[in-house]
Parts: sequence; structure tokens; C-alpha cells
Amino acid sequence: MLNQLLYHNDLFSIFAIVGGSFLVLSIMSLIDGWYKVSRKYRRQNVTSGKLFPFAYMYLGVWKYSGAVFVRVGEEGLDISIILPFRFLHPPLLIPWDAFDSCAKTRLYFSQCTQLTLKNPKYTFYFRGQLANEIEKCYQQFADK
Repeated sequence: MLNQLLYHNDLFSIFAIVGGSFLVLSIMSLIDGWYKVSRKYRRQNVTSGKLFPFAYMYLGVWKYSGAVFVRVGEEGLDISIILPFRFLHPPLLIPWDAFDSCAKTRLYFSQCTQLTLKNPKYTFYFRGQLANEIEKCYQQFADK
């Protein structure tokens, strides 16, 4: 059976690419902390707020380049990854009071907003208009 698969390179290539993709997504989720954060802050319902589609976000050492949708509102920070990359990356809803701090910082030569989660201890980085909206909402809703 394996010999037949190896002779049908197209089919073998498809399985290798799909399997490799799931492996990389699994490693990303487990290393950067998304999976661990999702165990506590998994989103159950769609929330309201200002939507930033295809946003840039760093979590741990991984950069999610235009692959996340972030909704910023009174309920907190709603983060989801686009469907093809969602394996072991369930949508998150992190309330404002779950964050320890929100501060401007530099990351890889660009200005961004750093949000530090209290428990589990992870750091998110955002930039652009999304970062400004996060700072505004954090100041408005975190102390409630």
C-alpha cells in the first residue's frame, strides 16, 4: 500500500502538505500559549464591538500576520484566527479585568501595544489602529 502511495506522488504530496500543516499548527498553538489561554478564555458567543479583520498580532514568539480577527468592545478582547488555521486555535474572549497591564512598547523596530495576561501569564502585542482602540478600551473598561 505504501509503495502504491509513493508512486502516486500527487496523492502523497497532498497528504504530506495537509499533515505537515496540522503538525505546524499544533506546535504553534502549544508553544505560543494559544491553546493554554483558550482553556480558560474560550469564546462561547459572538460578541459586539469594533471589528479589526486580518489584524497583526504577536503571541509569544509567533506572529499572526493578518490571520486574526480581533473585536474590541466592552466585554473584552475577542480574538479568532481565520478558518484554515483554526486547528487547536479556538476563538478567545478575554475580559479586560483578566489583563495585568496595557502599555506602549517597541517590538522589532515598530511601535505596538503590549497586553499582559494575569493568569496564565502570556503577552499579546498589537499595532496600528487596533493598538490604539485596545488602549482606549482598556482604560475605559478594565477598572469596572
